[in-house]
Parts: sequence; structure tokens; C-alpha cells
Amino acid sequence: MLCSRVGSLLAIILLTTAAAAKTPAKAIHVAGSLKLGMPLAEVQRQLGAPDAQARGGQATSLFYILPRSFAADLRAHPAVSPVSPDGQLIVGIRNGKIVAISIFGEGRQTSAFGVGSLRIGDGVAAMQARLGRPAWWNRPRDVAFYPASHLQIDIDPDTARIDGFLIADSAQDEHIDRFALDEHRNAGGKVDGVTAFTPH
Repeated sequence: MLCSRVGSLLAIILLTTAAAAKTPAKAIHVAGSLKLGMPLAEVQRQLGAPDAQARGGQATSLFYILPRSFAADLRAHPAVSPVSPDGQLIVGIRNGKIVAISIFGEGRQTSAFGVGSLRIGDGVAAMQARLGRPAWWNRPRDVAFYPASHLQIDIDPDTARIDGFLIADSAQDEHIDRFALDEHRNAGGKVDGVTAFTPH
């Protein structure tokens, strides 16, 4: 879903003073902290090995399914299709450090993620109160762009609440790889595993 929303960035001509004055901290926090500039070794210490990875240009995108026990839980307890994890986390790595973080999903495992004091599940009004008006929205109006901070915020159009973030060091780092999940079924037709892939 996030893959279909972010697309390519357009040139920004106007950024309001109010939005620029409320530039968020460049950090996404979860059970401690996951921040831009963090070494790869610390990412691996917190999250373990990724479920998939892809290299594009000078950066490598690491993909994590949330909760981290999702694949093991499916093996132990196959489920009826379609299955859906709490969230999907993508970490962009360049020169051994985090240069981009993308999180999407509204499950229990993603509720601690946020930028500054803003969290997944907060409403559009809270977003604009803390960050100012976005420089622009995409056409469906479900992604808000704050280009001065290299920040994109995904909005669930049904609830008008935040269901994802992407934050990066630079404009080029915003273009990280996206991933999708392919379900594996057992002899009984239930899903007992998933494989992540890049839908290019």
C-alpha cells in the first residue's frame, strides 16, 4: 500500500514559513531509538537480520516485518489468507549508517513509531499542530510532504490518521526500495510463511 502511494517526488516551489518553522527532529523511535545516522551494527543489534534486502544506487534497503516473530508465528500457527503483519519497516543504509527510515502499518507493533512527539495513529490535526501545514499533498491526499525535513507522512483516508512515515537524510535518500509479501500455503491451503520481494 505504501509502495503505491509514495511514487516519485515532484519539485517543491513553495514552503510556508509556518511549516518550515516546525521542522521535526530527525528520529523515529521504537522501544529505545532508531535514528538517522545510526550505525548498521546498532540496527542489527536492535532488530536482528532483515527479512529481505535490496541494493539500489549507493544505498541498501533492509526490510523488517513487524512483529519480528511474524514468520515464526505463521509456521507454528498457519492462518487463512490473506495475512497481514502489524507493520513493515524499511531502513536505508549508505556508508554503514542509516540514511532513511520508512514505517507503515497500524498494528500494535507500530504504535511506538513516530517523528519527534508525533506517532502513528495521531490525526491530521495533531500533525499540522506539531509540524505546520505540509508543503503539499499527493493527488489522493493520503501522503503529506514536508520536503525541508525530507519527511513524508502517510494518512489513512478512512480515519484521517497517520499510518506511516518516511524520513531521510536527503532527497536522494527518500528513494529507497519498496517490498511486498508473497504468501506460502501448506497442503491444507493455509498460509504458513511469507517471502518479501521488491516488486520492480
